[in-house]
Amino acid sequence: MKILLASTNEEKIKEYKNLFKDTNIQIVLLKDLGYESLDAPEDHETFEENALQKANFYFKKFNIPILSDDSGIVVPILGSFPGVKSKRWMIKSSYLEKTKELIKLSKKSNPHSYYVCSLAFVNKNIKKTFTGTVHGKLSVSKNTNGFAFDNFFIENKTNSFFSDISTSKKNLISHRSKATKKMISYFESKKIK
Repeated sequence: MKILLASTNEEKIKEYKNLFKDTNIQIVLLKDLGYESLDAPEDHETFEENALQKANFYFKKFNIPILSDDSGIVVPILGSFPGVKSKRWMIKSSYLEKTKELIKLSKKSNPHSYYVCSLAFVNKNIKKTFTGTVHGKLSVSKNTNGFAFDNFFIENKTNSFFSDISTSKKNLISHRSKATKKMISYFESKKIK
């Protein structure tokens, strides 16, 4: 089955291609349809609502099965902040600066945090979301080989920065992989091909 991945984020695209490589799902990109980018609205309060809003937007435009996600980091001591605002908060700042500010706001040296990924799948018959989380803590580091908060997020089970974990290992434990596995299980249980 061909599914349009509603993202232009190269790192996310790489992760999703890896996560779906052993399935019957073929990822189609916006650039395959002649678009460099296409901004969909993301103005809801939850990851699930934003993912579904984006998927509906793209489905209305292209009328093909759509996969979109909304993801971010949550620091519970800050009332689930930054959450859905992870990317847009302090938009001109680096993720290192954002991490330092979250640590300062939390008044803890390594505040508990967790990544959230909500995937939305939309076609003519289905509108469904799948959510995965992974828990850890934020810490300042000099890592530069990850994207977003990966350089500053220490995952609980491995006690390693996400950016230091191999792709194969990350694909077993990440928030994105957990959401994707739920979606694949749903497809298999409903015999969606």
